[in-house]
Amino acid sequence: SVLLYDIRGEFSRQSFGFHEVVMSKLLQVVMECARQYACGEEAPASYINRIDRRITELNAYIEAHMDERMSCNDLAERVHMSTRQLNRIIQKEFGYSLMTYVNKLRSARARDLLVNSDESISRIAAAVGFANEFSFGKFFKRMEGMTPGAFRRSRFNPGQAP
Repeated sequence: SVLLYDIRGEFSRQSFGFHEVVMSKLLQVVMECARQYACGEEAPASYINRIDRRITELNAYIEAHMDERMSCNDLAERVHMSTRQLNRIIQKEFGYSLMTYVNKLRSARARDLLVNSDESISRIAAAVGFANEFSFGKFFKRMEGMTPGAFRRSRFNPGQAP
């Protein structure tokens, strides 16, 4: 509704580039309609804001507790949702399960630490929640396609194959 008023205002002003602005606003309207259609019903803004806030809370908790073991139940409890509900939201928003989402965040943190710190691989393993370097290595290879050591070397020597 606000977007429609913006579109009407652009038409009345017809300033330079107004066609692009109108097309952008119309695309936003279409995307919102598609999102509501996919949900099967109109999703009020308060619902979307509440979900966004909970995902932000979830991300903050995961980041702060990356070095700890986390279960779906623990995470759902932190954002005051049922495990099923949280899994459904993560699946809808990101396209994969809650634990896959957590693992992707762990992998991203590990990549960052491998490239931007001189910490040992065993310390990085502990920082992202693994008890030992071996289990971290298996996890990292599954997620990234190479071992942590090979990943680190490939970033410092980009011309060399790992």
